[in-house]
Amino acid sequence: MRVLSRLLIVLGTLFAVAGNLASFYGVRTAINGMMNAESSGIAAVAAGMSSASWGSLVGLLGCFILIVGLILAALRPAARPFAA
Repeated sequence: MRVLSRLLIVLGTLFAVAGNLASFYGVRTAINGMMNAESSGIAAVAAGMSSASWGSLVGLLGCFILIVGLILAALRPAARPFAA
C-alpha cells in the first residue's frame, strides 16, 4: 500500500506538471498565431487551443492521480509498536 501510494503521488505529480507545461505551450502558440495573423492565421490559433485543451485534460488527470495517492498515503494503517 505504501509503494502504491508513493507511485501514484509521483505519477500524478509528473502528469500534472507535464499537463500544465503543455497547456502553457498551447496558449502561447495561440497567442503567437493571433499576433502574426497575416502569416499563420486561424490554423495556428486552432492548433494552439487544441494543444492547450489536451494539456489541461492531462493536468486534471494528474491532479486526480495525485489526490488518490495522497488519500491512500493518509489511510495506510499505523505501525503497531508492540508487534513481535
